[in-house]
Amino acid sequence: MRASFSDRWATSSIPAGTLWLVAGILFLAAEAIAAAGFPDYSYAIDYISELGIPCGGGAGAGQICSPRAAVMNAGFIVSGILFVLGALAFTRAARTRGKAGAFLLLPLASIHAIGLVLVGLVHAGSREIAAGTYPLHVIGAGMAILGGNAAIVAASILTRRLGAPLAFGMIGAFLGGLGLLSLALLVASGHGGTAILPNGALERGSVYSIAIWEILAGLVLLADTGKMPDA
Repeated sequence: MRASFSDRWATSSIPAGTLWLVAGILFLAAEAIAAAGFPDYSYAIDYISELGIPCGGGAGAGQICSPRAAVMNAGFIVSGILFVLGALAFTRAARTRGKAGAFLLLPLASIHAIGLVLVGLVHAGSREIAAGTYPLHVIGAGMAILGGNAAIVAASILTRRLGAPLAFGMIGAFLGGLGLLSLALLVASGHGGTAILPNGALERGSVYSIAIWEILAGLVLLADTGKMPDA
């Protein structure tokens, strides 16, 4: 009989599972709270970044104004930090410093975290465009999406090598691939959406893949830790 996932670990995976679970829930909750305060906001059409554009500061005609921008920006920053901390805890708990997957996971998770922090600090409104800082937001978004989706693919491969259920690894690889495909479609469409999906849906396909994986990974790790033998 194959040993449980937890039996392959030298220490408990509770920190990694908890950090990833909280990261995913926090991001989705921050988005929901910010969207609830944004008049006529559409999940299908509007970008997530629009929820982080603060009001005030000389906003004029055409300037997007998110009344709860602080909530969304905090969600970006904190979830990014939690993601990379989860990756660090995961590799340490599994004692995988000598495995190629660990060397890939940590840098990719760091890219994702740095990107989200940049997105949370540099916004995507007309003020930023006029000030010339908007490209930093675009770079941050690209880092967050590319790094995050690549990281969950690396994590899925690594967990499989450690004895995780095959289905978990396959789901992680699928979500990462779906996220990267959604980003490619968004870029190829020139931000005009496709005949099937509009901008907001395409962007969320590239972002929700990460959040869904975080929640799933957290639940799997915490559930399997409960099977860890006392000895």
